[in-house]
Amino acid sequence: MDKRKMIRDHHHMDGRLMVIDDNPGDLYLVKAALEEENDDVVVDLRTDARQALDELLQAQPTALPRAILIDLNMPRLHGHDFLLALQRNDALRHLPVLVMTSSRMDRDHERSLALGARDHVVKGMGIDAVRSCVRSLRRYWSA
Repeated sequence: MDKRKMIRDHHHMDGRLMVIDDNPGDLYLVKAALEEENDDVVVDLRTDARQALDELLQAQPTALPRAILIDLNMPRLHGHDFLLALQRNDALRHLPVLVMTSSRMDRDHERSLALGARDHVVKGMGIDAVRSCVRSLRRYWSA
């Protein structure tokens, strides 16, 4: 890896996105699709929504990600509970969050949006479905 890119990955937060999913395969696909769309984006991968929330609550404003992509059905902290915690925190409620889930239930979609998610995308199979989700994230790292 290029040393300049490593330094940018650690210190340049403007293009940083946080992806939270307990499925390593989905994390890999999302990261690959994000980097394919924009090789300057820094992708922080998390497998635990509770831990990710704790990190966000303790982060300095300049260290917050540009946007968050979260799976809805997480083991220790459900995606809706994660969204609710962000909405209850003045320093975090502005963060754009997109929900990517295998749930096709209308009530999950409606609740995600009611809790502040900018979008709720149903996971498809393979890289093409993930690319479509990633395109909706593009506006947040280039803003």
